[in-house]
Amino acid sequence: MPTLKKDAPDDKMQQQLNELRDFIAVHDDIQVLLDHSASWADSRTESEQRSRRDAWRVAFGLGGLTLIAFAIAGGAIRTSLQPAPPPQILVVDRATGKAEPLVSLAVFQATPEDVTIRRCVTTFMRARENYSFDTAEENYRDAAAFMDAPMQAQWGAYWDTSNPKSPMNTFKKDGKVRIELGSITLNRNAAGVATSVRAGFTRTIKRNDQLVGPVTSWIATIPFHWVNAPTQERERRVNDLGWEATGYDVDADIGASASALPPPSMPQQQAASAQAPVLALVAPPANRVPGDAR
Repeated sequence: MPTLKKDAPDDKMQQQLNELRDFIAVHDDIQVLLDHSASWADSRTESEQRSRRDAWRVAFGLGGLTLIAFAIAGGAIRTSLQPAPPPQILVVDRATGKAEPLVSLAVFQATPEDVTIRRCVTTFMRARENYSFDTAEENYRDAAAFMDAPMQAQWGAYWDTSNPKSPMNTFKKDGKVRIELGSITLNRNAAGVATSVRAGFTRTIKRNDQLVGPVTSWIATIPFHWVNAPTQERERRVNDLGWEATGYDVDADIGASASALPPPSMPQQQAASAQAPVLALVAPPANRVPGDAR
């Protein structure tokens, strides 16, 4: 019985490998080709990996751009849903050519209460501070229409011609006093109710139409309250809403020059004097009580 050679295929394969090895050893260029082939395979693998990384980077970048695009689109949609701003009117200065927006009067509009208080303060202070011989009695009564009872009593004593410091004795017929009102600031309490004002003004004194001293600046502090309308017809025409000052303090404005003549200050009591009155002024009635119904 013949013996089987189990190693015959292995020997044949080994023989082929030896022949191939001898062939490669004889031909050096074959080894170079094999080395180049292995290098090319490695380069291709590395290139594929790099391509995969680049593809992921591009995908992430496109995802980020997509999110940004959605955000921009959302902002554009919100903007489109908002109402359009009102048209703006530009005013061009013909001299300089500069264009500026036209400011609406609504920016400067105040509440009816603020406007009413400022109007009453303006009327009161012009009557209180201005002086001329021809309008002295009218200003005297107009100012008194805005005062409470204690202030009216002081006002009458101050204007009495027996008082040497009375405006009639100080300025006489040839003197004139004029004021120019500046800003009027309302002061409010904790409840938001206006209780006093601060009014700035300048004061000019002339005698025989000649300026006496410099123009001076002052600040008046006026506490006030509201009462019912006066019963006297003349007072009602001047102070129809019942605005009533309960005090009047005047201080020189900071940085302003000293006045040649101090602002009028009402005495607490009438000064005694036997001098004959230049103009018969009658003090307004002092029998009113602040806040009484009239």
